[in-house]
Amino acid sequence: MRVNKVVKVLIMADFFMLSAVGMASPIFAVFITENIQGGSLALIGYVSTVYLLVKAGFQLVFGRWIDKKDSEKYDFYLMIAGSILVSLAPLGYIFSKLPWHIYVIEALNGFGFAMNLPAWYAIFTRHIDKGEEGFQWSLETMLVALGGAVTASAGGYLAEHYGFNLVFILMSVLSLLGTMFMALIYKDLKTHKFIVTPKTTDEYIKPFKKRLMHKRYF
Repeated sequence: MRVNKVVKVLIMADFFMLSAVGMASPIFAVFITENIQGGSLALIGYVSTVYLLVKAGFQLVFGRWIDKKDSEKYDFYLMIAGSILVSLAPLGYIFSKLPWHIYVIEALNGFGFAMNLPAWYAIFTRHIDKGEEGFQWSLETMLVALGGAVTASAGGYLAEHYGFNLVFILMSVLSLLGTMFMALIYKDLKTHKFIVTPKTTDEYIKPFKKRLMHKRYF
């Protein structure tokens, strides 16, 4: 089963970026309660709410914006900008001590994903191989799930034996690696998303025929 270059690259980029997210899944709550002043289960819930609200609110705006742009290069730039922001966010945890630090980082993280996701989905959808939609979407979600499964275990082990900071650094490195993969598709993107099919001669004449028939000339 053949998978084209753009789809392959986007899948690998997503694999690395979401594997980085998976690395934090088993340790984030422990990090908050042990390392942040006033850290509690309630704070973890509030922080998650901030992330989700920012992500949900802005991704519609960005999605609508790229739909109005004719070139896929706009999608690309938005995707890269969001990915860089997401990649840098974990490093902020290293310097975090107070609850508001976490709120700011998670808001930036949500904003980064709000930029990245609509653009990634848009490019992936346009370039997916016809007749292979089910397989290629399944391939993407399978690899992301496998990556998250591996990094979740790795994140827990590394945090326990070497500390949280190493995990946050590795998360940033993995995400940046995913961003570098995205750069490989730049030359394969469409300059014009809105391709207008040329009209046939009959299509040009048809409106005039209708008007003439209405006036009983024919």
